[in-house]
Amino acid sequence: MAITQQENETNEGFVRSFVKEIKNIKARKITEIGFQEKIKARIVFLAADEERHGDLPREVANTFLTSRNDYPETILEVLKMLNNNQRPVNTYN
Repeated sequence: MAITQQENETNEGFVRSFVKEIKNIKARKITEIGFQEKIKARIVFLAADEERHGDLPREVANTFLTSRNDYPETILEVLKMLNNNQRPVNTYN
């Protein structure tokens, strides 16, 4: 949609259409930002130290296969999940 007033469009109709288009643009941008955050969270989660967190990523992936999505959707959720699932690191090398 062009965001210019059409020749036969009333002022009220133009303003209404303009505001609607701006809301659509904002909604798309918010959706894109949310999607980017989910991707970042997934990458960080999957890159976590395997020795410290063991099978956690695989366990979450398995729940995803059963139509349950336990993947963290934000970086904060990743941090909470990793902090709550630490395993002792072997210090007797």
